[in-house]
Amino acid sequence: MNMDTFESVFHEKGRLRRLFAHSSEMLYKDVPVSDLVIYNPTKQISHLRSRHPITKELEVNTMSLVIYFGAYYSPKKKNPPNVGWSVYVGPESCHNASGKLPLDAIQTRRRGCIEALSHALDIMKIITSQDDDLVFIVFVSDTLGMVNAMARWMENWEGYALDRVELLTDYFEGYKELDKRILELENNGNGFIVKFWYYPAAEVYNLARDALYQEGIWLAS
Repeated sequence: MNMDTFESVFHEKGRLRRLFAHSSEMLYKDVPVSDLVIYNPTKQISHLRSRHPITKELEVNTMSLVIYFGAYYSPKKKNPPNVGWSVYVGPESCHNASGKLPLDAIQTRRRGCIEALSHALDIMKIITSQDDDLVFIVFVSDTLGMVNAMARWMENWEGYALDRVELLTDYFEGYKELDKRILELENNGNGFIVKFWYYPAAEVYNLARDALYQEGIWLAS
């Protein structure tokens, strides 16, 4: 499923509050994807940019924070394979992080993405504790299953559990724990809005994807 199909399917079924769908976001849909994310070298974080409704100029949304996360197999054939995870906030950001899945964990990319998002949430809490203005949080993943899980299934997991094999697997407890942490953020009174953006390949994502990939496979090797 490509991104346009993914977004249209979701919006046919109604707005999902945790889904960041670029083509349907009022503040951002008129901004080309290549211009949508901008790095702030002073704060070492990434923001979204919107277009001013009157001047049509691009404006930085200083209340936004964009964090990429991913997981990758070792390029070397191993049995079982090793998986590395990475979190990317921006070029040479002090908040970038990476690691390797424990050997006793299931060595799959999905499990690695769960680990990566867990660390991304930790990093997000550190960043936002230093800047109260950051309340619109966008986590970017190139793994459709992760975006589905966090933006769709986990909001109604009891309703999906019987017909979604994904939620009956070893991944479910990981999804559930992440959902619990996100709910705590959304309900802590600080005004956090948490979104998930599925973007497998685009100019805005190439740098982050390549950095995640290189770090992830290096650690998995």
